[in-house]
Amino acid sequence: MKGAVYLYFGANMLTNGSYEDLQKLGISPVEGLRLKFYDLDADDEDQPTYLCAEGTLYSVTEIETAWYARIDESSFHSVLRSEADAPPLTSHDMNRTS
Repeated sequence: MKGAVYLYFGANMLTNGSYEDLQKLGISPVEGLRLKFYDLDADDEDQPTYLCAEGTLYSVTEIETAWYARIDESSFHSVLRSEADAPPLTSHDMNRTS
């Protein structure tokens, strides 16, 4: 999905697909970065959709750093994949939150 980063909402952990999207967007994960995320889904009529939400990155370091997204629960929405053309991230979307 254009301008958004893949995230498996079941774990909210960045995956290989997430890192590929970040690379395409020219973004490196940093603490507090606010992004738009998407996951694959389907509606009640079995039409393919994207489940979309916004969230903020944070890291957990044990043996190595793992990146997660703290999702804004009120931002969840679905978009039909056939109609999906999200605008690119804006500088406002990429600002750190304090």
